[in-house]
Amino acid sequence: MANGEVVTDSGTRVDTSAVKEAMGRLKATTDYKTKECYDDLKVILETIRAEETPSSNGVYETTNVIINAGLADLFHKMLSATPEPEGFAIQNMRFVSACMCNATKRSSTFCENLVAKSIPREILKYLKTEKLDPEQHKELMGNENVRTCVINLMCILHNVMKKEKVQAITREGYKKASAPQVLNKFRSVENCTMKTLVIFILAYITTDEENEKINECDEHIRTIVNMLSEVCDPKKKSKHGFSAVGLLEGLIKLASNDANKVRLVRVEAVPIFTKLLEAEETQEQLLAAKILTLIAFRCRDFVIQEPGCVTALKAACKCDDNELEKKANGDKKELKKLKELKRNAKEALWNLNEPKLTVKDTKDDPRKHIMISYQWDSQELMMRIADGLEKAGFKIWMDVKDMSGSTLEAMAAAVENASMVIIGASTKYKDSVSCRTEGEYAYNKRRTIVPLIVEYGYTPDGWLGPIVMNTLYFEFTNESKFDEKLEALIHEIQRRGECMKQSLQCSEGACTRKTDSTSVVTEQPASGTATVGGGGSTYCSCCSIPRYNRVSPAEQVRASQFIVLAKLPIS
Repeated sequence: MANGEVVTDSGTRVDTSAVKEAMGRLKATTDYKTKECYDDLKVILETIRAEETPSSNGVYETTNVIINAGLADLFHKMLSATPEPEGFAIQNMRFVSACMCNATKRSSTFCENLVAKSIPREILKYLKTEKLDPEQHKELMGNENVRTCVINLMCILHNVMKKEKVQAITREGYKKASAPQVLNKFRSVENCTMKTLVIFILAYITTDEENEKINECDEHIRTIVNMLSEVCDPKKKSKHGFSAVGLLEGLIKLASNDANKVRLVRVEAVPIFTKLLEAEETQEQLLAAKILTLIAFRCRDFVIQEPGCVTALKAACKCDDNELEKKANGDKKELKKLKELKRNAKEALWNLNEPKLTVKDTKDDPRKHIMISYQWDSQELMMRIADGLEKAGFKIWMDVKDMSGSTLEAMAAAVENASMVIIGASTKYKDSVSCRTEGEYAYNKRRTIVPLIVEYGYTPDGWLGPIVMNTLYFEFTNESKFDEKLEALIHEIQRRGECMKQSLQCSEGACTRKTDSTSVVTEQPASGTATVGGGGSTYCSCCSIPRYNRVSPAEQVRASQFIVLAKLPIS
């Protein structure tokens, strides 16, 4: 490769020398309000936009040249100058932020570097300035350069927030920079792209309760669903800058909130997701299957009753590995997508049919092991905990060691043969479809659940909150206290093991501490014995061991979903 050239997969040579020279001049200057800066930034932006697809290894080579030439530092330098929203100052900020939009979308490493340099917080600081306040200067958003610049900056924030490796630290950084307050004011601007970006970003950084307040009416979600409906047409690739994939990814994040699942049903999104199960793009199909799985947790019957939905999900599950490889035609990325589509479709069907897959509890209780349920980002920590428990003499089931055959079948067997389920609670665990399937299945099967907090500052919310309510948490977020927390966890498991033995005796009428085997109390006893999973337990009147007589979350949903849909205001 010659100096200043990038060679594409097709053999085309792209001259990047002009871009490098432009970057050099821009980094050398301190005045970014000039026509010269405008011309240089225009060259860089046009070069980035000309690179429409990555090379075979998934890398955007030309974009990487620009990134390595110091794009982040240039952007930071221009941003720190807090450009006035007028003239070449804002035009140049618009161009450099557009370059950053493309770079953050194309490179995860670049996003990680931006977080390390606290650049997203600098963006929020700039958006917070009085000169960009849409409430004080309503006329500003009528200026195309100002409006597009603000949208570009939000796009950067959104792209960075979506990168899983830095999500936890980014979420914390956005909160410290008052992102909800800064971004919320831009929802008053009559611009679909801007409003949608604000809603998507806030879905990542707000609690379930806060998110419900943000989307307390159907207007915002209906607008996004209408946009998705339009881009379902293969001839129309995007709407207001969003592709079908981009909109589906945002809606999946919103649908992690149960109230938003109901809203999606109410604005008639299920027929659109069903249609996308047969889209041309595999990525659209797998995302549609994923969001239908999420909706099924809250509004199962509406998904089942949607014409063609279950049939399309079953069709996505039919192909075996050989057929998937044939479909992929040697494309490894496509094969990965096809396998993920099959997994998502199977998970959706599982959640739609799960109430039929019940296992009767018997007196010869087969539960033998402790199951570890976790989200992949906490795998290393959970494996350390599992090893510690095994050394203490407990039999552990963890999918990295024991998974075989169908993932869902193996999960169900693991839960049904567990004496206890340990959950690695975090934001990502709560948002994961697979983790929710495991957690709710364990709850429905009345297994004892022990939550471990594996994300600093996280408090279980959403669907996870009620499941672990009133149970003792063990926080594994401080490395220096790992051994201490592990020892406390071991003692708690041993204590609960004794309680479970007594509970089984009580349920069989064999409790040695009671005289009336039918006598129960319905209020929590004075000794403070807590319900496992929260709500609905009764207690043996003589030994205060919980006797479970609960309605499962799935049963509650099926009984109440029509009432909830009727009660929530339609706007």
